[in-house]
Amino acid sequence: MNFTNYYDVLKINSSVSLVEIKTAYRKLALIYHPDKNSSPNAADQFIAITEAYEVLIDPIKRELFDKMYREFVLGIASINHNKNYRETYSEWRNQGQQKAKYYSNLDLNSFLKNVIDATYFHGRNIIRISVTAYIWIGIGTCVVIGIPLFLIFTNAKADFTVPIGILVGILMIYYGINSTKSQITEYRQQIQNRRNA
Repeated sequence: MNFTNYYDVLKINSSVSLVEIKTAYRKLALIYHPDKNSSPNAADQFIAITEAYEVLIDPIKRELFDKMYREFVLGIASINHNKNYRETYSEWRNQGQQKAKYYSNLDLNSFLKNVIDATYFHGRNIIRISVTAYIWIGIGTCVVIGIPLFLIFTNAKADFTVPIGILVGILMIYYGINSTKSQITEYRQQIQNRRNA
């Protein structure tokens, strides 16, 4: 079994953002979509770029792909030696082909709307998770570290409010971690629901 480098398929490097993946896919899809290109190899190209896009736009799949990429493309291992990777990779190929066939049957405008909706879905969830983590964990950490530093640098005397302030900071961190975990779990479930729909 050959291992396809999805980054090469989309003509991007492995450090790109979700927005850059979407942009690369959209650019190539506009070239190879059946409404735009009737050449014999366009359908195969469209399937290949759709397969790559469907893996790289999903943060969970992309993380696994990056691990596979490091191991197989960089020559550390062979995909045939890991049954789970082989099955996962085969599943991605099938899903990509199914999605490409679905997209091929859409007119170009409907296709573009569908791709934009998927990008909005992932972007919205990633921003929501990031903001929650930043606000609760970030501010809580600043409070926990900031109060003692303030006391040290100002030579102020601690009163009963200092432990309460530190406790509030710890509770903010705790809430932030649990809330972020919950949102990540919810996001993964939504991804699974979208796949099954």
